[in-house]
Amino acid sequence: MEIVSRSQIDADNATETTIRGTAPDARLTRLVIEGKMNNFPFRFVVIPDPPPIVAKFPYTAGDQWDINWKDDGAGITATGTGKTLRQEQVETGMGTVNAWVIEIYMKVETKQFGTTTTTTTAWVNPDTSVQVKTTTVTDGQSPTGAPTHSESTSVLHEGPSN
Repeated sequence: MEIVSRSQIDADNATETTIRGTAPDARLTRLVIEGKMNNFPFRFVVIPDPPPIVAKFPYTAGDQWDINWKDDGAGITATGTGKTLRQEQVETGMGTVNAWVIEIYMKVETKQFGTTTTTTTAWVNPDTSVQVKTTTVTDGQSPTGAPTHSESTSVLHEGPSN
């Protein structure tokens, strides 16, 4: 199964992930980042090698795994950890979902943008494998060396939540 998820942060900024799920895990196979920097639009496509695990099946609280990947073409390396935290109910635009909570921490180093750390928490519907809620916190540096910090939350408004 392949799931493509797009989060539109605002009129200019969006992320799109492609995740391939086959037993015993789900792996990130493609990441697209679109936005504006200094009023100039950009589109950045990342193909992680090897595709990192973003979830293990069956979901089990306490599961942990290491993350190591690179994209030589984009000049990116990443290391981190993933873990299945717990199961909890979350409200979405499609109703209440009893979702698994998964946390991914990554330190990403790029030639173009330096080093960033990102913690993504995803609430995943175990029946559809769709992320019904996601929060992301990113810290790093701008190309000029100034510190950056961003936080975002997205909640499923329409789609196969149950």
